[in-house]
Amino acid sequence: MADIDQLAQALQKINTGEISGGEARRILENIDPVDLSLAEQRLIEQGTLPHELRGLCAAHLAVLGSELEKIKVETGPGHPIHTLVSEHDDILSFLDQLEEVQGRLTGLSAYDPSNKDFETLKYLAGELVEAEKHHAREEDVLFPEMERRGITGPPRIMRLEHDDLRPNKRHLLELAEQVPNLDYEEFKRDLKKTAEFIIFNMRDHIFKENTILYPAALKAIPEPEVWERLKAEADAIGYCCFTPGYLSEEKKGGSTEKMQVIKLGDLPITTSPRGPRIRRVLEEPAVAITNVLLEPGQELPAHKTPVDVVFYVHEGRGSIIIGDQSATVAAGDLVFSPKNIPHGLLAARDSSLSVLVIKTPNPTAKN
Repeated sequence: MADIDQLAQALQKINTGEISGGEARRILENIDPVDLSLAEQRLIEQGTLPHELRGLCAAHLAVLGSELEKIKVETGPGHPIHTLVSEHDDILSFLDQLEEVQGRLTGLSAYDPSNKDFETLKYLAGELVEAEKHHAREEDVLFPEMERRGITGPPRIMRLEHDDLRPNKRHLLELAEQVPNLDYEEFKRDLKKTAEFIIFNMRDHIFKENTILYPAALKAIPEPEVWERLKAEADAIGYCCFTPGYLSEEKKGGSTEKMQVIKLGDLPITTSPRGPRIRRVLEEPAVAITNVLLEPGQELPAHKTPVDVVFYVHEGRGSIIIGDQSATVAAGDLVFSPKNIPHGLLAARDSSLSVLVIKTPNPTAKN
């Protein structure tokens, strides 16, 4: 084990910018996740607040770039690790948006029901709670296989971090749902503390999984047939409502399979943590299709996705919001939203709204 005090000092210098560039990358790339967790905890014990470690978070994320692209190329859509890394992309986007929304809401003097940031907070909190399926696939499928092969330290630390994050994510959702009934000054203090804990610790957690745990898993498990078994076990657990459409294995061979006709009315309807009812229509390497169902006046708050999105209005009337623009739509209308542009849906006051949300991952995200 490394000298934790020396490592903590190095991390503090990375956080403040005294160590940067290649030297910071070298340090972060070679830290054992157990030592990294202990060193960060030492900084917090010495009085550093989690939200004051933003510089360290930025350094973490800077290390990820090219290595993640290598992992995606090595594994390919449908591989359990590819799916986990792709879900991390979405989770990091949620954390960025949470940081912005938290800052705006804590700057208000009172609760304002007309402020859309409160609905956005509820949406983001719901998506973070929805990530439990992501953690379950790690804890119940990936980690046990790594432990059977002698890799026990990183999975143990990741489980502990899941346990720390879980109640805070649930509490964030409770705050978002109960804010009209809370003293607003107390709400702001609680929101700031909870959001900052989640943002720092989840970014840090994702860094350790992407750069240490997942590469270790790929090295320890070279057999394709084992990954096929793990994929089947992951499928049995299920996926998050934001999981990119990488869940089905690519069709092999040149034969044509029996054509399938999907009837929307026959698909099961579930209620997502963000509120609207949804049907999961299709999940293929190239595309994911979800049917979002809104009651009259119901809204899907604006949010970003790292892939392009096409909206096809199946039934009803309402509005589609993209960036700072809004368009009234009805059955048969088609609207395109580029990646990383906030988009949302709003049903008309006197009409429900059924929209097919078609996510098409960018080819550059896979190469």
